[in-house]
Amino acid sequence: MNDLRSLTLLPQEQLVLASHLEIRALQRYRRLASHLRPRHPGISRLMATLGLECANHLVSLREAAERLGLGACIDGEKDAPTRMSRRWRPTSDDDPAENVVQEALEAAIDSRRLAHRLLETNATPELEVSLLAFDKHKQAECRLLEECLAEDGNRLESKAVQAG
Repeated sequence: MNDLRSLTLLPQEQLVLASHLEIRALQRYRRLASHLRPRHPGISRLMATLGLECANHLVSLREAAERLGLGACIDGEKDAPTRMSRRWRPTSDDDPAENVVQEALEAAIDSRRLAHRLLETNATPELEVSLLAFDKHKQAECRLLEECLAEDGNRLESKAVQAG
């Protein structure tokens, strides 16, 4: 019974899950962009860009829902919970940017897995294109965060070599 392909969700359930995932990601990236802006403007811009991409994808999901007559399934961003878990609330301004980006990557990986599961278990042909775009969007999100971490790591290594 662990075969995910045998599980299916109703289209409205898929849309609700996908939209909640995007709203949470949008809020997370906006908060991280704001938190990182003073000390790490480059990483802040990346977070803001990722948030914008989430907002754009949320619009796409809403359009797909409306085409199916399920527009009510997509919550507006204003209707979504605004509370963030402690995991995503930086503890201080001294948090290393690398740690914050790593936590964002972990959340993005979780989102990517769920997006892929939604695509795998989709039984609604009208949602195929939207869920495929959602899956690709989450893959790109992870790739950008991984590249950001790699660049940050390379900078730290070069500083250590210069200091040594």
